[in-house]
Amino acid sequence: MKKNVILFLLVLLFIGCKNPQEEIMPPTISISYDSIVAYGGNAVAKWSVINSTSVTCNGVSVNSIDSLVLKGIKENVIITIIAKGEGGTAEKSKTISVNYPIPTLVIECDTTLNYGDSTTLKWSTTFANAVIIDGVYASLSGTREFNQLLASEKHKIEVLASGGLIEKTININVGDWTTSNLGLLTHSPWKLESIKYFNADGTLYSTLNLSEEQLTNYYIYGIDGKCKFFYENGQKYGGCDWRFLPDNKILVGDQKRDIYLLDKDHFVERQITQNGYIYQITQKH
Repeated sequence: MKKNVILFLLVLLFIGCKNPQEEIMPPTISISYDSIVAYGGNAVAKWSVINSTSVTCNGVSVNSIDSLVLKGIKENVIITIIAKGEGGTAEKSKTISVNYPIPTLVIECDTTLNYGDSTTLKWSTTFANAVIIDGVYASLSGTREFNQLLASEKHKIEVLASGGLIEKTININVGDWTTSNLGLLTHSPWKLESIKYFNADGTLYSTLNLSEEQLTNYYIYGIDGKCKFFYENGQKYGGCDWRFLPDNKILVGDQKRDIYLLDKDHFVERQITQNGYIYQITQKH
């Protein structure tokens, strides 16, 4: 009995003296990095890994103690370290954030116009991702034409950027029809008032007798460059093209004349005849 007890104690002693199996630890990752950098600046990320057999940085094999230098950063960068070892796999990610600059928008546009005038909108940006004009995407820099405006307009320009948002409204102010020859000529129908001839010195030579029909017919000069002729009852009987010419002249059909007077009440044209007389047509509303 005593021998059995002694044998049992020896077995326990043997078991107690045996080294337990050592625990295998998983990889441990430590990363130090520049968390925020200026737009276009440089950054450094450093890491240290223990208990690993392989390490990658953004999919590229690297040393367990290593670093990465990033130059000219213009967008956020994520650094991901993956370490593998006998104890398993560990992963750690850090984001290097870019301090994006505030975008700029420069606009050039003549915003005060006479009736029927045209203008050009010109814009340029810096540090922009997109430009939207009146709800439609446009180039980051460019021009847009606004032709023959007959009323005031508003146009909204938006600049989208990582560094912020810019919104500007362009108010193009257009004068009423009395502010331009186009408005004065096209606003209302005209009727003949008189046809006269003058001598070269400006004295009256003769006045034509106009029929009742000639005095009651009327003429509409359209903004589209078409002139239409109507009888008093509204029936159209003819027409032609018209357009303004340089030096305060007008071309109606094939007749080129000087605009001697054009206001809210009268339209007076003049041209020199082959005989040297001044031929004058006066129209009124």
